[in-house]
Amino acid sequence: MKPKVFLCHSKLDLEFVEKLASDLRPARVDVWYDDWEIPSGASLRTKIFEEAIPVCDLFFVYLTKNSVNSRWVREELDAAFVREMDSRGGFLALFCDTDATRNSLSLDLRSRRIPAISNENYHQRLLEIVALAWESMARRAANSMKNKSRIELLELKNALLEKDQELNSLRIQQSIDFDKVLLELEQSTLDLFGTVITLRQLLIICAEELALSAEQYSITFILWKRFSPESSRTPIPWPASGIDDLVRWALAKLVLMGLIERRDGRMVDEDRISIYELTRPGLEFLRLPTMQVESDEMPA
Repeated sequence: MKPKVFLCHSKLDLEFVEKLASDLRPARVDVWYDDWEIPSGASLRTKIFEEAIPVCDLFFVYLTKNSVNSRWVREELDAAFVREMDSRGGFLALFCDTDATRNSLSLDLRSRRIPAISNENYHQRLLEIVALAWESMARRAANSMKNKSRIELLELKNALLEKDQELNSLRIQQSIDFDKVLLELEQSTLDLFGTVITLRQLLIICAEELALSAEQYSITFILWKRFSPESSRTPIPWPASGIDDLVRWALAKLVLMGLIERRDGRMVDEDRISIYELTRPGLEFLRLPTMQVESDEMPA
């Protein structure tokens, strides 16, 4: 995964923004700027809160003499706007071209840290923006995890490593203790939009998709469509309302149990997509009588 940064700018500063974008991409930062020119007389408020915050990790604003007189900067970019952005989970980075530009801003904005970017300190500021982008992505991911702390994530990582060692032993023996697996599937639960399901129920719900091999996104979509109260929304939000990390955890557990396997799939933006598929033991496990359920036994 890569952080996504929107560069908000005046069209008169496009040359600088294009240079900044080209320098950010080698640092594995996904940059968008074509749709984020600051208009001279229009409002950006609705566009930012409806289009930017849900999908971007960092909203970068470049303030210069070309943009400070726009309606958005003069009337909307104030302390109230910054507070609202923070409350909605957005991360805002304000930079300017000169000290004179900073001094021309409103008093409440001048109270914030707004670094100036010059030829002399360009590389230092570039590193700051890269760090902010990755930090913002990490903070967004942490915020999307419900009732999970960093300690719990570390414990899960250790548990997965232990399970991986156990799975390697099972593969050597070419056998899986289905009774033990079934017990663990029943004891492992996840909360999907207020509905608690077991890992066994998740495996049954997604069995057809996994039999044909599926990307994580496909599994997430199936669960989101079934359990989200907003499943009629279009376009589909991604990550799917905070369950992406839960699905990743569930798939990792199923891999370590030997019921599914993970392999590398297609490349998307320099990232390799993971493909998940039922193993032979997984197929045999699904055929067991204990895995056959009536429709009324499954959560809606």
